[in-house]
Amino acid sequence: MDYLRQQKNTAASLLLKRFADKQSGKVGEARKEIQRRFDYLDWHVQKRILLCFLESGKSDRMWAYTKLLKFWDDCFESVVRTLWEQYHEDKCAWPIIRFFPESYVLEHIEELSYGENYYHICLRLGMIEEFSIDKTKLTAEKYLSVLHRTGRRINEDEAHRLLYQIIENLCTEGLSLRDILYMGCRDRSRAPYPYDIPTIRQTLYDLDDMGVNKVLHAFTSWANDVHTEISNSPEYQNLQSQQLPDDVYLRLLAGFTLDYTKQALPKFAPTKQ
Repeated sequence: MDYLRQQKNTAASLLLKRFADKQSGKVGEARKEIQRRFDYLDWHVQKRILLCFLESGKSDRMWAYTKLLKFWDDCFESVVRTLWEQYHEDKCAWPIIRFFPESYVLEHIEELSYGENYYHICLRLGMIEEFSIDKTKLTAEKYLSVLHRTGRRINEDEAHRLLYQIIENLCTEGLSLRDILYMGCRDRSRAPYPYDIPTIRQTLYDLDDMGVNKVLHAFTSWANDVHTEISNSPEYQNLQSQQLPDDVYLRLLAGFTLDYTKQALPKFAPTKQ
C-alpha cells in the first residue's frame, strides 16, 4: 500500500534567503511559511526574520511591528527609530510607546498621541508623578482605567462623576456584543441590575480597588432602584412570558435595561458635565 509522505520542512535559513531575494520568484511562498512557523522558531532565527521584515516593504513591516510587541529586544530600537522618523507608520508607534525609553516617548508625545495611542502612553508614563494626564483625550472609561492601573488617587467627587458618565455613555452608545453575551441573569430567574453589564462591573471593581466606598454604597442603592423599575416594567413582564432563544432574549433584555438605566440617571446622579 502506498502512503502519502509528509512533506519535510524547508530550513528556516533557506526560507529567509528566498524571502530576501526579491528575484527568487519564491518570495510570497517563503513569506507565508515564515509567518506560519515564526512563533516556534529559535530566538536567533526570529531575530533575523524580524530584522529582514523590517527592511522589507510596508506590509512586511506591519507584520513585524505587531510581532515586536511580543518578541521585543533592545537590538531593534535603532531600526524602529529610523523607520518611525522616516515613515511615521501607525503600527510602528506601538513598540515605541511600550518599549522605548520614557524620555523618547515624552519628547515625541505629540506625534505619537493619535487614536488609541494616547491611552497606552498614559499607561506607560502614568506612574511618573510629573506626567500630566490630559483627560480630554480619553473616554471616561479609559481615564478611570489609567488612574487605576497606574496607581493614581481619585477623590469621591471625581469617582462619582466618572462612574455615572461611563454608565451614561453606555446607555447612549449601546452595548457591545461582548457585554450582551456576558450579562448576568442568563438563567432568566430575575431582572437585571446595572452591574450585570460587564463594563459597569469592571468599573465598580476598579473603584472598589481605589477605595471610594461612599460612591459604591450610593451606587448600590441606585442600582437596586433601577432593578425594581425593570422588574415591574411591562417590557420585562412581556419578555418573561415568551419562549425565546437565549441570544434574542439577551438582546431584548439589554435594550430596555439601558432604557430604564438612562431614565434613572437624572433622578439619582448628575448627567454629563
